[in-house]
Amino acid sequence: MKISFIIPVLNGEKYIRQCLDHIAAEMHPDDEIIVVDNGSTDSTLDIVRQYEAVKILVHPGITIAALRNRGAEVAAGDLLAFIDSDCLVCKGWRKAVEEAFTREDVHAAGSSYMVRENPTWIEAAWCQQVKRKISRFYFVPSGNFVIRNDVFRDIKGFNENFETDEDTEICRRVNQHGYSILNDPDICVVHLGNPRTMREFIGKERWHASAITKPPSAKKMDKPLIMTYLFMLFLLFTIISLFMIPVWGWIFPVIGVILFLLVPVFTAFYKSYSIGRISYVPSLIILFLVFYLVRSEVIVKSIFTKNLSKKDPG
Repeated sequence: MKISFIIPVLNGEKYIRQCLDHIAAEMHPDDEIIVVDNGSTDSTLDIVRQYEAVKILVHPGITIAALRNRGAEVAAGDLLAFIDSDCLVCKGWRKAVEEAFTREDVHAAGSSYMVRENPTWIEAAWCQQVKRKISRFYFVPSGNFVIRNDVFRDIKGFNENFETDEDTEICRRVNQHGYSILNDPDICVVHLGNPRTMREFIGKERWHASAITKPPSAKKMDKPLIMTYLFMLFLLFTIISLFMIPVWGWIFPVIGVILFLLVPVFTAFYKSYSIGRISYVPSLIILFLVFYLVRSEVIVKSIFTKNLSKKDPG
């Protein structure tokens, strides 16, 4: 079972060497590593060229989804393993992959990211591992995503129009085509690029949220987006009720605050319960509150920007 490791990268000098070293420690002689560079201006390519067996492709100015597809186009492996340049495959990763794909009903696999040693409270709470589960409705991130080569070609790869959230979209299509995805914690990677501070968390979530206002993402309704709209509705109700205090009194503002806080509280409990770590509920409530506020901000700004563009086409 040959594996093609495909690593998209842009200015990844900080972690690319560790990424390649960890893969090299796991790979078999017939496996291959393909690095697809997006036009790095740092020392990324100089570092990668030190690994003679690594194939290097350079495609500046395209989306990360397109980078992954360019790597897959030249890959000869039975399995395509998409690993991000800031991820380190764990010991036993390849063995776990082999065991998973001996099952004919497993067409893609991976797992949520592990956190580094001594994580911040944000990393520890937000990047929790999930339980082992095979399901036609499950999701694994594209930074640790393994898929059969023939299945990848059947679903026509990643959607190159997506600037972010391309992993959610491809997992949706994997399921829609009747294939299954195994979320297996033994197929683990440590993600070094997780946000460690609130500033980094807000920045990353704002970047992710920007995708939901752009086609084709803007046309997709998923659970996080539905919960965001619900949060926005309750928040709007609260704001309006504050202006109506002289007429309505305090009862409606209090109800509004309870309702819009209910969304992050419910989401925090749901996530904590699903992975069996209730102790993270307080941290997750804070993070999901920020998560929904950031998404709401991006959506509102997008609406105003579009309206202004219509009024001033020149």
